[in-house]
Amino acid sequence: ILSWHHCVNNWIISNSISAQVDLNKKLRIYNYFDEVVLSHEVKMSKDSEEIYLLAAKKLGVKTNECIFIDDYGVFLRIAKSVGMKGILFKDSEKLRYELNYLLKQ
Repeated sequence: ILSWHHCVNNWIISNSISAQVDLNKKLRIYNYFDEVVLSHEVKMSKDSEEIYLLAAKKLGVKTNECIFIDDYGVFLRIAKSVGMKGILFKDSEKLRYELNYLLKQ
């Protein structure tokens, strides 16, 4: 996803626990994202429509301008229910192909 960083917003929604977040911060993983929405901080989880709406609001974009990528289909269905496009992550080659397709629309 990093190769698209300069043309689109790059964000993460994570069902998180503080120990995991501390490690990710130490490893500077979140530095690659424009916005980070952590479930334990916002008191919402990825199985709730509200967390997707919050992420779009924080970025200042409409949900139909978002592409949500996840390896779990249930979360994709929820993101799509609020108007986001979705890609089920299986491997990086398929992701690259699907992102290119959606970004050209």
